[in-house]
Amino acid sequence: MKKLVACLVLNLCIVHVAAQDFHVDLNKFPLYVRMGFSADELNQSPRKSDTRWLEFPAAGPAGRTVRLKDLHFEGLPKRPKFSFFSYGTMEFTYHIPFELNRSQASVPASGVIPGLHIAAIGDNWEIYINGQRVHAAVDLDKEGNISRNHDRRTLFFPFAPELL
Repeated sequence: MKKLVACLVLNLCIVHVAAQDFHVDLNKFPLYVRMGFSADELNQSPRKSDTRWLEFPAAGPAGRTVRLKDLHFEGLPKRPKFSFFSYGTMEFTYHIPFELNRSQASVPASGVIPGLHIAAIGDNWEIYINGQRVHAAVDLDKEGNISRNHDRRTLFFPFAPELL
């Protein structure tokens, strides 16, 4: 089975629009995916001219699923059906720049603790908001291979309001 480390990177940009509920549907924003991870790029949004990134457009009400088989990167091995061959650990960055309206951006002052809900994520992963790691499940051995898988469905966790 192909092993990989997924990193979800979330940046946010505060915009001034009409107030609405605090719910922010990340499916309404484009998703960018690239091979590898660099902490130096945590606060940078992907540029259209950067060919390392694949862009997946905003999704409708049914949501969006982007699996390894959906990625067509140069040099990424194609797995034949029913193959048990391991390609080793690979890192991918999933980046969703999203925006908050004025009401949502004032949440820290209201005393509400924001949280993040992700329908599904795996194998090993780290989640960043505005460059700060807010949640992680990474278990690698001395060689950098995944020693314990952390597939999750319906992952929900709070994070510090000052990150908004």
